[in-house]
Amino acid sequence: MKLGYKRSFARCVLLFGAGTALQLLLGDVNPQWLRHPIGLVLAINYVYLLIVLVAKSDKWQWVQQLTGHQASVSSLASMLAVTILFGLTGKCGPSTWPFCILLFYFISVLGLRAIEELRHWKNTPKMTLIIHTTVFIVLAAAFFSSGDKEKARVMAHIDEPLHVGVSSQGGKTVILPFVLTLEDFVMEEYPDGTPKTFLSRVKVEDSKGIRNFDIEVNHPARIGAWRIYQVGYDKEKGPQSSYSVLECVRDGWYPVIRTGLWIILASGILMALTAGYKRKKEEKI
Repeated sequence: MKLGYKRSFARCVLLFGAGTALQLLLGDVNPQWLRHPIGLVLAINYVYLLIVLVAKSDKWQWVQQLTGHQASVSSLASMLAVTILFGLTGKCGPSTWPFCILLFYFISVLGLRAIEELRHWKNTPKMTLIIHTTVFIVLAAAFFSSGDKEKARVMAHIDEPLHVGVSSQGGKTVILPFVLTLEDFVMEEYPDGTPKTFLSRVKVEDSKGIRNFDIEVNHPARIGAWRIYQVGYDKEKGPQSSYSVLECVRDGWYPVIRTGLWIILASGILMALTAGYKRKKEEKI
């Protein structure tokens, strides 16, 4: 392994160690300090700092190292490692210091590289430029908007309108910007009695009027910046459950993240099609 890669991976190990120490001292990360407008102000200053660092990279060798392939590979590999660790053991999850520090490092390395490519855009493949820049925007938006995410769980009983929920952070009461009414709960079962599918038929009333939704697992209802997810029901009564447990999630940056993901998907497809076209053209020659 080259010296550059050894140093890059050693840097990631040190960051993981620092995150572990903070985890032991402080516990899980509290994203509330990133709530709007603090998160937005920090994001703007963060991008400005990255631009300044790239502009000064000719004088600062350590910045050049962060824009190189070694830093990109090591930061991505480290993020994959902690993600796999979380998936296998449940440790080092998104709310822990090691995960957040390595994620922030990966975003920073990606941001520096994207800005460097924008700086020399004439010599950079356009698809690579678009993908790197878009991934950076999506990840940075998700990171700095983490404090704006709000979750409120509600236990909706049939034909009982409600507009309040209980926050997953501290159990505080959350006033919802709409009135939700459970009209019916529907469940299909397998022959052995285990649930096959279940959904909640709800009516939502807000400033835009009244709308009806069928909410299933992984098929939430969308009301502005809010998403309503199917979470549970009365398991003792099963199909005869008189209530449904729903989780209302607000993420004001969701449109930015969703647009970025669509751009990444479209760019990847276009890159694959372009590569295939070039290969066929070369074979004909």
